[in-house]
Amino acid sequence: MGIFIGSLINAVAIIVGGLAGLAVQKGIQKRFESLLMDALALVIFLIGLMSALKTQNIMLMVISLAAGGLIGEALRLEDRLHDLALSAEKRFLPAPANSGEGRLAAGLVHASLVFCIGSMAIIGSLESGLAGRHDTLLAKALLDGIIAVFFAASLGPGVILSAIPVLIYEGAMTAGAAALSNLMTEPMLIEISAVGGILIMAIGINMSRLKEIKVVNLLPSLIITGFWLLLPIG
Repeated sequence: MGIFIGSLINAVAIIVGGLAGLAVQKGIQKRFESLLMDALALVIFLIGLMSALKTQNIMLMVISLAAGGLIGEALRLEDRLHDLALSAEKRFLPAPANSGEGRLAAGLVHASLVFCIGSMAIIGSLESGLAGRHDTLLAKALLDGIIAVFFAASLGPGVILSAIPVLIYEGAMTAGAAALSNLMTEPMLIEISAVGGILIMAIGINMSRLKEIKVVNLLPSLIITGFWLLLPIG
């Protein structure tokens, strides 16, 4: 049960943020939202940096990120994920967004896509399942909770319902990672977490609007790191 703590807290944060958003409605000024997001970007960058600095094999990190980035770019992972999100939105939002039914669906679908389609959900769930660490999902919970406030204020109660698919999505990935944890050695966990830390740093950079890094295209670097350390030469 302990491995699902991050996913559970993430879902609860969305519910609490959504309820707060319904309570305040339009009373939140844009400048406060921007300031909070900038502060969270710094925290997320620091969390990633702390993980990245634990690496004991800097060359493996460089090779994994370079090779993983090339594979991800060749497969257009980020573009495909974006297209998938757009397709899901068109499929599940047949009603006008300003109607009662359409507004509920809009809140549910928009929020679910934002909270689920992203690197933090994937990396955080892997960390929870493989290493029992919840730092990334806890940071994501704080971020999602704040986003839920603004979403619910404009999109309504459907945002609160998005906690359900988020819990299922992250919980399933965490369970899958936990099932593979017996194959993991301590060096593998350290190096995969370190590479994941670099990706978390990239998310922080994206949030701060300094540069747009295609983090999803770098996800194969996690797999490359694991496979390399499974080899006799690793």
